[in-house]
Amino acid sequence: MKIILSRKGLDSSAGGKPSPILENGQIFSIPIPSTDINSPHRYSDVVINDISASDMLSLVGAKKLHANTNCHFDPMLKFNTGLFGQAGNAQRELDKLGVGKGDLFLFFGWFRDFYSCKNADYHHIFGWLRVDQVIRGTKQIRKFCRDLKIAHPHACLDETRFKYNTLFVSDPKSTLEFLDLNTRGHGLFAQTNHKLILTEHGRTRSNWHLPEKYFSPALNPKLFETRLRWTSEKSNRIKCAGYGQEFVICTLKNPSVKDWARDLFLSSAVID
Repeated sequence: MKIILSRKGLDSSAGGKPSPILENGQIFSIPIPSTDINSPHRYSDVVINDISASDMLSLVGAKKLHANTNCHFDPMLKFNTGLFGQAGNAQRELDKLGVGKGDLFLFFGWFRDFYSCKNADYHHIFGWLRVDQVIRGTKQIRKFCRDLKIAHPHACLDETRFKYNTLFVSDPKSTLEFLDLNTRGHGLFAQTNHKLILTEHGRTRSNWHLPEKYFSPALNPKLFETRLRWTSEKSNRIKCAGYGQEFVICTLKNPSVKDWARDLFLSSAVID
């Protein structure tokens, strides 16, 4: 089984602002804006836990975006069926690494605590999806979404522009049994806590410090199958900067990662 850290939500190049951590500790990942005129969602359509993404745009100061701006609402983790789409070179990389049924995506993004006097920025995990089914190709994705009466941006992509279009699906009855948990196979974490934060305390968001209880350069010399590496042989630190959407970990080579993932869920409330 593989665990994939997948970067999603507003960032410095798409939207230019972080997603918010609210006063009550709730985390809200704001989708990136979409330039696709066929996008099925606007920010006013995205409502999670009675909070509208359009209201969150005002909170974070994203002045170039508004309620009627098209957005790329993906992943979709709040509904009965969990969905996450990928395409292009990013999907080609996942294919080469054999990512598919049974694997677990942990989604993270750029967040800021807007109610803290320090306004600290973090790379913060906000949701998850266990893959039960993989739908490949725009025609097949359109049929799948049409049958389930689900609007998803990857069902609207232009087949001639987006190669390797793929939809990862979590079944409504799926659970995280491989982590010995009865937690459902997709969802959103309800509130922030330190175990969901990848960023080292007091550092900029791209500087990660992974917990010594589960990781070390000696125990996990090649933790990620893709571009991330330990900063040194004696440090549990990783520099997550530059290009890259998905960072893949093989749990057969790094079995301690499953214990880390299980701890994330045991220590974190989720949105029902």
